[in-house]
Amino acid sequence: MRVRSVPHETGAALVIVILVMVILAAIGAFALLAIDRNTEMQAGYTKSVAGFYAAEAGLNRGAADTRNTFLNFEVPTDCNPRTLAINQRNVNYQLEGCGQSPVVVPVPQGEPFEGLNSIRYVYNLRSEAVNAAGGHTEAILRLRFETRLIPMFQLAAFYLEDLELTVGPPMVINGRMHTNGNMYLNTESCSPGAQILGQVTVVGDLYRGRKDDLTYSNSGLVWIANPDNTLRILGRTGPGDTSCAVITTRLVPDSEIALWNGRIRNNLENVAIPGQDELLCAPWSCPPGQTRQSTFWQRADLRIVLNTLRTEKLDPDNPAAPGPALYALEVYDASGSVNAALTTRLRRFVRDVPGGITYSDVPRNPACVEGASCEGNYRDSDDYDTPFPQGGAGCQVRGPRDPINGRPVTDPASNYCNDFRYGGFYNWRERKPILMFNIDWRKLEEWNFRQPADQRLFNPTDTSDSGLVLYASVRGPASRDVNNYGVRIFNAQRLRRGSADPGVTFASDQAVYVMGNFNCRAPSVGSDSVPAACGSDGKKPAAVLGDTINVLSCDWIGGACSASIAHGVDEASGPPYPVYRPRDERSTTARPANKPSATETFINAGFLGGNDTTTCPGNPGGRDCQRDYYSGGLENYPRFHETWPQSARFWYEGSFVAVATPKHTCFTYNALNAPDDPRFSCLIYQLNGRRLQGYWRMQEIYGYSPPPRRWFYDVSFDNAANLPPLTPRAVTLRQDFFTEEFR
Repeated sequence: MRVRSVPHETGAALVIVILVMVILAAIGAFALLAIDRNTEMQAGYTKSVAGFYAAEAGLNRGAADTRNTFLNFEVPTDCNPRTLAINQRNVNYQLEGCGQSPVVVPVPQGEPFEGLNSIRYVYNLRSEAVNAAGGHTEAILRLRFETRLIPMFQLAAFYLEDLELTVGPPMVINGRMHTNGNMYLNTESCSPGAQILGQVTVVGDLYRGRKDDLTYSNSGLVWIANPDNTLRILGRTGPGDTSCAVITTRLVPDSEIALWNGRIRNNLENVAIPGQDELLCAPWSCPPGQTRQSTFWQRADLRIVLNTLRTEKLDPDNPAAPGPALYALEVYDASGSVNAALTTRLRRFVRDVPGGITYSDVPRNPACVEGASCEGNYRDSDDYDTPFPQGGAGCQVRGPRDPINGRPVTDPASNYCNDFRYGGFYNWRERKPILMFNIDWRKLEEWNFRQPADQRLFNPTDTSDSGLVLYASVRGPASRDVNNYGVRIFNAQRLRRGSADPGVTFASDQAVYVMGNFNCRAPSVGSDSVPAACGSDGKKPAAVLGDTINVLSCDWIGGACSASIAHGVDEASGPPYPVYRPRDERSTTARPANKPSATETFINAGFLGGNDTTTCPGNPGGRDCQRDYYSGGLENYPRFHETWPQSARFWYEGSFVAVATPKHTCFTYNALNAPDDPRFSCLIYQLNGRRLQGYWRMQEIYGYSPPPRRWFYDVSFDNAANLPPLTPRAVTLRQDFFTEEFR
């Protein structure tokens, strides 16, 4: 008989099913655990990456703060921890290295600006990203970097925007050239052409020929020095082409640039430099909302201003004194407030030394007709709203063109009569009269030297910024916009009275005019291939900064250019004072006929100002705008207002820095895009149907014949001790190492 065991078999199957279910449940649990762990890992990784980038933002912020500090002519002094909130994280970053002494080192060979002396600081930055929700550290990064300050006057030319060069006569540039834009090199002289002996650095691209007109690019040759100082041709159509042939391609390819073995470098990063507003604006000309005063206003040793917003007598405390109510002369503090004590001293100087500070007034009818003289609108006393001295009260009659008799107003022979004006100056390039603030530098410096120490306008031996900084401005309703204001410096052949006195920088927010010899105490020339000599200790470290830089030759001032001037010789020792007046009647003669001829002139200074840019309607970039819209190029950086014959050479030694297009001067871009001058429009002149004013083509047609240029980079600027006071600096950052710290 068979016995069936079904219950046992059924139980075994049940156990197996339960076991399988347990195993599957375990596998599911493990799978869920793995998914959860993976999700946690992924979330942790995401947080780690986000923390890394947040910490990196802290490094970037700290480095940028350091750079901006140096751009403002300051040195980091606060190395306390700082916090930055970003993406639900608190980033704590801290700079290390405050209080260090800088080291002057040359930029290594092969790098941009090789060979230049740079002022080097080395800093460490630590940045920690902390999760705001959990309070735990997600990333710690460290950065070590060098800050290099490169004085901008160590380059023959430094341009913020495109640098264009199309010289006529042969030209040698014995220094480095840099642009933060593109560079266009051309010359109208096929042989020997132009030679560039220093390094060429370009943030954008290098082009041969003109930017404005491709059809006019069949011109001359440009040679650029190799590292061994031999010259290599920038071929017209390609490497080695010396044929002066028509250009088939303007862009210089990298393969050709490589032939110079690092002497030409392109496609670089932008070089950080302070802008025109950061450097030059006055409280009334800075952009709305700019809370920080510009560097040169803030750091100046003396700030003198012609204020057109109010009038008063030159001797307001003496109501019986003769003289009309004129625009006010004022001295300001860095805060933008009038300094009453210094203002009183400045007015005393003007009374003590007639002609030391003046202004060229604007007549009631300033218009000049093309092809005819307009002097009849400028020469008579009644051409002006406030007549010039008419006699009486112990004063002689004096017209707008007569020199100020160098006697105090108390002298019966005086024609001064507390009227510190001359007749107007007409600028043919801009087609407007210039309200010109005139400063006779030697008279001002000499008078200041002879005062008791507690009655001076400035300390003549100040070295806080390596020398003196003088700021001059015209304050008026159009100070912030395009206007007709100008500041003119003259009688500055001997720049400093004492042979041991430091250098000086003149700065303004408005257009600056340099008249006559400047910073060349005893000018003499030998060969045309070397800079002019200025005698033993004949020049000082000097600079001129303004909205634009204008040059008037020695013939515009006469006697102040003629003789050597020894140190320590009094300029204003007593009456009768020497008379060096602006010969502004030369500006109102007919154009283009009968233009006054310039005479040989010597200027030694770094120049910094706004410079034109090639632009035209519908094409703001300026490529192929045709010659009517040419910026004038580096060769026309200084604005000229005379006919320069071949015998009248312009000797210049210094450095050209162009930080922006002009803000207050008519030129092509302003005429097309900027707010117009409310009194004297930038849009009154038509050329080929285009209403323009103030640009290079206007100067070429109505008031310009170029001088034989004898221009040289001032090699003494290679030594930091010889740089002008408060020289602007380009700031570069170089990373030494970057690392992440793990805990």
